[in-house]
Amino acid sequence: MLKKIIISGLLAASATLAHADTPAPTRWAFLWTGFYADYDQSFHPEYYENGTFGGVDANHDGVIGLNELSELKIDGIDYVTSNCQGTCSVISFSYVLGGELSFLARNRLTWNAGDVTVINAVEYETGVAIRYTTSYGGHHDDASYFFTPKTVETITQLTPVPEPESYAMLGAGLLLLAGVARSKKKAGR
Repeated sequence: MLKKIIISGLLAASATLAHADTPAPTRWAFLWTGFYADYDQSFHPEYYENGTFGGVDANHDGVIGLNELSELKIDGIDYVTSNCQGTCSVISFSYVLGGELSFLARNRLTWNAGDVTVINAVEYETGVAIRYTTSYGGHHDDASYFFTPKTVETITQLTPVPEPESYAMLGAGLLLLAGVARSKKKAGR
């Protein structure tokens, strides 16, 4: 009888822990293809930019907002956690689940090359342009790639990777089932 009470308690605790867990952020990949370049005044269908973003719709309004964003990676830089060598930030962000992605993110990197200070900057403004700026020794170069009606945006939800706790709960559940089956087998002899 004591075994049944302990097993029932373990099963109830496992179920409670499973429901009390905070949901893991959902992740998406985005791809923009085709931009109008200012340097040659023409559309480049082969030019693309891609990245990933993730978050949890904590207020259940169907939108991942800036305060719900956990990741925004472009070219290996996570603009949310600021794992960049310069100064990077996300100024605004909104993703309507299954719909429109809109954000403004910037990165600026400054370093010295001898007597010359070099500044590289990039700005991503969804639906408007991707702007690159380089300044060095009195020179200033800009390149902008503008979104047009021909620009194609693709957003794909990425398959979530189960958390280690999920595997631990699965293992505990399987052990519990094996224990119940074994005790029933012994009781049947």
